[in-house]
Amino acid sequence: MVLTAGTSEAYAHLFRMLADPGECLLVPTPGYPMFGPIAALEGIRLEPYRVAWDGAWHLDLGDFERALATGPRGVIVVQPAVPAGSSFDAPERAVIVARCAERGIPLIADEVFAEFPWPPATAAVPGFAGTGEALTFVLGGLSKACGLPQLKLSWIVVSGPEPARRAALEGLEWISDLFLTVATPVQLALPTLLDSRTAFRARVLERLGANLGHLVRLEQRRPEVRRVGGEAGWSAVLQLPARRTGEHWALDLLERGVAAHPGEFYDLEGGAYLVVSLLPPPQEFDRGLAVLEERVAGA
Repeated sequence: MVLTAGTSEAYAHLFRMLADPGECLLVPTPGYPMFGPIAALEGIRLEPYRVAWDGAWHLDLGDFERALATGPRGVIVVQPAVPAGSSFDAPERAVIVARCAERGIPLIADEVFAEFPWPPATAAVPGFAGTGEALTFVLGGLSKACGLPQLKLSWIVVSGPEPARRAALEGLEWISDLFLTVATPVQLALPTLLDSRTAFRARVLERLGANLGHLVRLEQRRPEVRRVGGEAGWSAVLQLPARRTGEHWALDLLERGVAAHPGEFYDLEGGAYLVVSLLPPPQEFDRGLAVLEERVAGA
């Protein structure tokens, strides 16, 4: 395991270790917009592969194979995904690992939201840790696990075949020694902080359940508002009437004091989408949904 000062730094370390300027890594789409600026800073390219929606989210295997043919230096998966909260099932995970192993392509698995399944589920989302076939880097951190983003500590768990795993650890340790960004106090406090995460996780799961319940009731009252899949994480995707774009819906709500992201931020295509946080206090979240319902009704 290698410690970093946040997941963004973990990505930067991995990008500079795995790829030279001008080379590419694969990223899922829809996906998290953070990848682009970090890749640009490191001078590398991102090649998207499609995660498709057809009533459920799934890997577009044909598009994944196309992207692999471009010769990437690594593949990024986000499990559960941002913003959709979707996860690859066991056969899809097996295919991803097998394809990476066959081609000697490292796998970067961002699993920061894995411990936050949507009720009634309670078990963490299955991930890629311990994969033996392909060189794999699993990312986590205090920001999500304990709700402590200010402490700036994340980790990279490395697994895979020797000697690739050993060489990767040596490379990451060398890069980390150059920057020395992780403060000693938070390193020493890490075991205690991780022991405390159970209570935080329980509070978050309770809030997720309450706010998802509000969404279900909104869908029952307004079938034209539809939650687009998802099973874990801190955000949900809503499909709205296409008489406006997602950006126009988001701006309209913002004028009325309600903040949501347009789906365009995450390359969601084929309709008008909003991405809403599931973390506000339930009463506040319900008030926001009331404004959205009013606007959808054309009031």
